[in-house]
Amino acid sequence: AGIGIFLFIKLLAPAPKTKSKIAEAVNTVPIKDRPYVTLAPASGGKHPLGTEVAITVHNTTLQATKAEYELEYQAGSLLQGAFGTMNFADDRLPTTKVLLLGTCSAGGKCDYNKEVTGGTLLLRLSGGAQKFAVKGEWSYQQMAARDGKFSSRDSKFRIDVGPKGLPASAYMIIMQPMGLPKAIDGTVVAGPYHAATSETKSPPSITVSIRLTDTVTTAQLLGWTGSSWKKYPSTLADSTLTATVDRLTTFIVTD
Repeated sequence: AGIGIFLFIKLLAPAPKTKSKIAEAVNTVPIKDRPYVTLAPASGGKHPLGTEVAITVHNTTLQATKAEYELEYQAGSLLQGAFGTMNFADDRLPTTKVLLLGTCSAGGKCDYNKEVTGGTLLLRLSGGAQKFAVKGEWSYQQMAARDGKFSSRDSKFRIDVGPKGLPASAYMIIMQPMGLPKAIDGTVVAGPYHAATSETKSPPSITVSIRLTDTVTTAQLLGWTGSSWKKYPSTLADSTLTATVDRLTTFIVTD
């Protein structure tokens, strides 16, 4: 009898090609050409405290007339987001957009995201001399969990209002506003950082500290008053600039 030989050949399908995500170019224009944008906790609306944030575009640059925004944030183990557009031709600057950290159904039932710690804010601007994108990080912290000590997402900027400086229910956002409210003389060596709270009244005592690079030997802290830059007396030790300030606002360090 003949001997039959059977060969089993396993055909392997080629591995699927994965499309790599191309990182978007952001903050490529000089800081003087970036819009001044701030993020703050929103309060007084129909939703509970801590569930809304407000994006404010204070000025526009390079004749931009429109912006697409992407607010991404970490809520527990989940990455959430809010997206939309702002039209500066229709809205007089400064203009504010209040965003819900959650979702609401057509029937009015709302599901709020929990354990929000912050994330990033991206704006794509167009309609002017050129298209460009700016991006900054933001942290979201509640007084009850921080005992009056708050920090930026990169941990280089810190604020201490003391254990009783704010109500336990108050929220603080520290963000990088990308641009400046007004041009300055000198070079920005740290910042800008913007601090805002859900409270309308400023804490009675505020200490700001900013970690600098080892190469910085002279530094000056400036804070925005709403109309001009204010210089604050400060000390520089172990590459950290420390000062007592009278308001929560946008801060920069210059040489």
